[in-house]
Amino acid sequence: MDRIGLIGVGNIGGFFCRTLIEKGWALTAYDIDPARAAQAGELGAEVADTPAGVAEAAEVILLALPGSHCVEQAMEGRALSQSGAFDAGETSPDGILPALRPGRLVIDTGTSRPETAARYDRLCADRDAGFIDAPITWRRDGLIIMSGGEERWFERGRPVLEAVSYKLRHVGPI
Repeated sequence: MDRIGLIGVGNIGGFFCRTLIEKGWALTAYDIDPARAAQAGELGAEVADTPAGVAEAAEVILLALPGSHCVEQAMEGRALSQSGAFDAGETSPDGILPALRPGRLVIDTGTSRPETAARYDRLCADRDAGFIDAPITWRRDGLIIMSGGEERWFERGRPVLEAVSYKLRHVGPI
């Protein structure tokens, strides 16, 4: 893999950013908070202006986001209204989906709803790309990741997930 993408540079994403860069991975990062994006840049990541910029640069894209609403926002590129719902309209060119090329992989490491993972699995497959869910849990020794998705996509993402975890398991489909 030439380049990894990271969307979300908060607590978990910051850990991913530091760990991946320390282990020699080339990283392109994006965060909605410019200060967090700047921190990723200071660590050595290339900083993208949009989630689409990350999708254009990276072969594997890690989502370190707090839940379905943020995953939807990054994937679709639409802004959330103050109510937390999407503003009306079509997918924005700023999202991951419009920029996702065949063979690319999106890995959601957050605690998204199962229907969110199933939806993006289908939408990525429509683009000949992959999507796996890989929620994490912290332990004293590090991260445990339990991943769901097609075996071939799990294997594609395995080197990245192994780089940030101490225990990794493929547990079946999305």
